[in-house]
Amino acid sequence: MQFDDLLNRLWMFDSEVFAHDSLFVFISYKTKEEKVFHNCSGNEIQMWINEVNPILCGYNCNSYDKHILRCWLSGMTPEELKKVNDYIIVDNGNGWDIEVEYTKLPTMWDLFLCINPRKSLKELEGNLRLNITETTIPFDLPTKWTEEQYQEVLYYCRCDVNALMPIFDMLIDRYKSKYIIANLGKIDPEYALSLTDANITAELLGGTKIEHEDNFAYVYPSQVQKEKIPKEVLDYFDDIIAHNDLDYKVDAPTVKYGDCIVQLGKGGLHGAKESTFVYDISDNITCK
Repeated sequence: MQFDDLLNRLWMFDSEVFAHDSLFVFISYKTKEEKVFHNCSGNEIQMWINEVNPILCGYNCNSYDKHILRCWLSGMTPEELKKVNDYIIVDNGNGWDIEVEYTKLPTMWDLFLCINPRKSLKELEGNLRLNITETTIPFDLPTKWTEEQYQEVLYYCRCDVNALMPIFDMLIDRYKSKYIIANLGKIDPEYALSLTDANITAELLGGTKIEHEDNFAYVYPSQVQKEKIPKEVLDYFDDIIAHNDLDYKVDAPTVKYGDCIVQLGKGGLHGAKESTFVYDISDNITCK
């Protein structure tokens, strides 16, 4: 399977949920074909999924839209979906807590996982000089949409879906890199591109999930050759482990390897070669 084969199946999507109305908008990344579902049965959406076999791409969809789709496909009404929405959005609940009959969801790529530090979709749209206005229809509207209200919500939902196109384009090299890693590790690329960087690394290295109750109860793996690790680095991690406190802050150690100065921390390392900058008489900067 080539990378372009995956893009041919890619559909950007977003959902809107109100008291008596539910809406999904799907737009093909390649053809820009649009599919809209409003207050239809879950079977109707399932038939489209079966026919198109899409890969869905959203923004923070793993935390929200995935569960709206899962519940809609299971047969929930708009009123029931509103309760799911409020549980996730208002009560800050986990969508997986909502038990429904098993439904097979399409593969989903969540662009939100690639943005660090995390930004809202509106923030990204603003940075891209896209339309950041919201619908004037209040989300706590107690009545069913009028035709005019439906068209307005549909318009802004389309705007958010279309905004995912340039965001994905800016991240496409990252997805290509994941595709290469998937092939190296003989991992299904469609699935691999839905994973976080950490998860795809774990898949590549054959990692297994270890249940634990204490994040600081760390034991160095036997294969780690501690004698090859600088003492100040070991002291740094031992100090963190001993304090067992997320609020405990200590400066990460700096180690010099030849001409390269490297700072090592919990999240990784950063290194740079020492340089000397000199102003010449013409105000040009030269590096020696």
